[in-house]
Amino acid sequence: MLRADVSPEDWERLRERGRSPWATPWERDRVEMILLSASGWSPPWIAEYLGVHAATVRRVLKAWSREGLDALERKLPGPVPDVERHARVVGLLEKLLSEPRIWTSAQLAEALAGVGIRMSARQTERYLGATVGRSGAVASSLPMRPPRVGEPTHWSPTASATDNGPFVSP
Repeated sequence: MLRADVSPEDWERLRERGRSPWATPWERDRVEMILLSASGWSPPWIAEYLGVHAATVRRVLKAWSREGLDALERKLPGPVPDVERHARVVGLLEKLLSEPRIWTSAQLAEALAGVGIRMSARQTERYLGATVGRSGAVASSLPMRPPRVGEPTHWSPTASATDNGPFVSP
C-alpha cells in the first residue's frame, strides 16, 4: 500500500502550511492527503473522504515521495515562458505599428518572419491583444474609409430591393 513517509519536522511544516491563511483550498487538500496517508489511511479512503479520485491521491503521494514540500506547489503546464523572446516580439510589434500604415495580423507575422521571428497570424493577434491592447485583426480596429458617392452607408429594413438591397444611400 502507498503511504507517505513524513518526518516530525515535515509534519509540523505541513500542519503550518495547511493552516496558513494564504494556503489555497487546492493546497490544503494536498496537505490533508499527505497527513492522512502518514496516519495510516489508504488512498481510496482518503479519496472518498475528500471527494476526489483515488488516482489523484496516489499522484500526490508519489509526488510527495519524490519532491517533498515542493510537491505542494501548483506548477503551470507547458514550457517555462521565454521572457527575452516576448520582450523582443513586443518591441518589434510596437516599432512596426508606429509606422504610418494599416497592418493586418498576417502582414505583421510576415514582417516578423523577415527578422527571424516565425509565428502565425493568430499568435501575432494574441501578442497584440496582450501587449498593445487590441483584439482581433489590426485593420479592423482602425477607422474605415469614408463612403464613396452613391455607395450604401447603412442598413435599413425598410429599403426596397430595387435600390441596393437593404442598404440605403444618404
